[in-house]
Amino acid sequence: MIVSFPYTNPIVFSRPEIYHNYRDAYAHEQRDCFLQPFAKGDCITFQTRWSKVYRTAAHTLKVEVVRKGERYTVAEHSITGECSWGTYGGCHYGQNATDNRYASGYYVFSCKVENVKDASSNAILAQEDIFHFIVTVGGKEYESNSLRYAGDISDTKLLHYSHTAGNLFDTIFSVVPKGYYVRLPACFLHPVPGVDREVFESSRRDLELVSATPFENIQLEIGGRRGVPDWWVKNLNHIFHCDRKSIDGVEYELTANASLEPLRVDGYNSSWLRVEMARKKSRFSHVEGSADKPFAPIIDVVERQERIDVELELAETEPTGGGNSQTIREWYLDDEGSGALEKFTFSRISGTGSQKVEVVSSYKNLTGAAEQYVVYVKDILTDEIIGTMTLTVQPWNEGISFGVVGDTLFVKERLIIN
Repeated sequence: MIVSFPYTNPIVFSRPEIYHNYRDAYAHEQRDCFLQPFAKGDCITFQTRWSKVYRTAAHTLKVEVVRKGERYTVAEHSITGECSWGTYGGCHYGQNATDNRYASGYYVFSCKVENVKDASSNAILAQEDIFHFIVTVGGKEYESNSLRYAGDISDTKLLHYSHTAGNLFDTIFSVVPKGYYVRLPACFLHPVPGVDREVFESSRRDLELVSATPFENIQLEIGGRRGVPDWWVKNLNHIFHCDRKSIDGVEYELTANASLEPLRVDGYNSSWLRVEMARKKSRFSHVEGSADKPFAPIIDVVERQERIDVELELAETEPTGGGNSQTIREWYLDDEGSGALEKFTFSRISGTGSQKVEVVSSYKNLTGAAEQYVVYVKDILTDEIIGTMTLTVQPWNEGISFGVVGDTLFVKERLIIN
């Protein structure tokens, strides 16, 4: 069984007995315990994948939180069979056969830091607690770096990131519709003005400005007072190269020649990082306010015998109550435990602005009665419900020998016409 933790995870997992080259530096540098901050309302999300597991084998995946030396089980699932899938609150997994012998799968843990609970549904963490995760897959334990439930976040930035083009860096982004969050000990440095311009010079050395595009770049410095360790720099390098990034709710992108530039901390195995960024949506004048309106789902449904096709249009609607409504920038689809995201295939399950989403179900409903599933459209940052839609799949009651006798197979008397 091969187990991997993608470098896009906001926290780092490893096994203590595995050699890493950066540990050579420990011989002549001091170690500084880096406590990665998470604040109330922050969502801790990580993904693990496995491959080359025998289809007939049974494994247990367990997620534990270690706090003050005591271990608490927060999730435990059985990985069995040729093909399995499921959702458990914010956690979900999937496994599929890859050939006659082996299967591969993935698991996603996602939970707000204040909602991490034990088997008895008791909250485990309080502010200023230091903790870490242990994930057990196939009988082997993998430990995360140390985390801190921070109360003071004045010197941090909340980075939200995702990727819109499916899989990247061994990560299945489609099963994490809300994306990932990581709180960085970081600050913005002084902005750097720049311009792309073209100047025409005549034979007499006269100059004429043909075009000019002023812009402003900024540098984000990560590390706070003591820097960040080498093992986290590797993950941050992958994180910053996902195509959707926002810092404290504002979208940014790396500049064309940007790179993560480590600045070593003398005597310690850590670095400050500087990366050059710019606002993703540039403006040529100072703009205040917004005319954006919240989105509500408009559903166009085409029902067929074998499948149901739904076109969901996130359309702008007038705010109700005569007051100012919250601007909905990003949205995602959530099934709230109804199982709709398992039954249906969505052309996309998260996005920005007013657009259409195609929803297709290709399975046959063999229950003998119509099945309904509710899908919620939510604000990706606040979890506020923007709207809901109900998907209805009619029972399959045509054809020969379908379903189960007594459930969906109806036996009728043969009619002979002379």
